[in-house]
Amino acid sequence: MKFITLKYNRGLNYLLKNERDEKMAVNIINGLIVFGVVTILIGIFVNALILMLVTKMFKLSFKLSDTSYKRALWVTGIAGVINYLISLLGGGFMQGLGTIIMFVLTWIVVGVLINLWLIKFKYQLEWSKAALVWLVYLIFSMVVGFVLSLIYIAVGVIVLGAAGGALG
Repeated sequence: MKFITLKYNRGLNYLLKNERDEKMAVNIINGLIVFGVVTILIGIFVNALILMLVTKMFKLSFKLSDTSYKRALWVTGIAGVINYLISLLGGGFMQGLGTIIMFVLTWIVVGVLINLWLIKFKYQLEWSKAALVWLVYLIFSMVVGFVLSLIYIAVGVIVLGAAGGALG
């Protein structure tokens, strides 16, 4: 178990001084994985709503036949799962500059290429129209993501403040 923990995130190895610390490190990693899955699921559903709204904006001019939430959920679900898997695989082996490079590569592969291809394929659009839908979707997603990040930070500060108050 110690090998898996160290391979997943060498930054936690200072916790591994005895068996109790190893269990705590494993619990921390499990918590981070659960938090990651919950965050990805929220992101998939929110991004599907954004993509649905964007495709409804372009419905008349691009003659889109299906701008349903189900279709948008399909696109964002596949992109979200691929993003999470790439992050999991790369996150345990990269540190420092490698983490930044992995983040950029993940964004290019998933954020641009896969999303663009899925939008083109699922909505049966030409590349130029798919790129326009993707660009508007990206801008809306960034704005909504920023607002959700502020909410996450606020909740985290409240939880940490409550935990600190309970402990001290």
